[in-house]
Amino acid sequence: MSGQSLGLIETIGLAAAIEAADAAMKSANVQLVGYELTKGGGMVTVKFEGDVGSINAAVAAGVAAANKVSTVYAHRVIARTAEGIDNFIHSADTVGFAPVKTQQAPPVVSLEIPIVMLEDESKKKPGSGKHKKR
Repeated sequence: MSGQSLGLIETIGLAAAIEAADAAMKSANVQLVGYELTKGGGMVTVKFEGDVGSINAAVAAGVAAANKVSTVYAHRVIARTAEGIDNFIHSADTVGFAPVKTQQAPPVVSLEIPIVMLEDESKKKPGSGKHKKR
């Protein structure tokens, strides 16, 4: 995320936060990082990242939409975030953020299916089979 801008909208209530996120995502080309719940007070912080112009437009649209549902406690645009704060923004408390795992893919198992060729009964010569007619 280094070098990109960060947008934050803090609302009272999850419904207002969802409304803010929806309006922000529809108004500009930004990526939703996720949301964080506070430890009391019912506040929710929604996080976005993108270029500074898009973040400004997204936060403005999100704040306007959230104010129709509930109260916007705070909002902020941080232009061109500094290096080293990625772990702070993409924390374990951020819901919706899925860190990229660097695990190797499991090995591909090749399954071989044996092919059995059966003789065609119509091509057999009479009397060559195990059972003879009586």
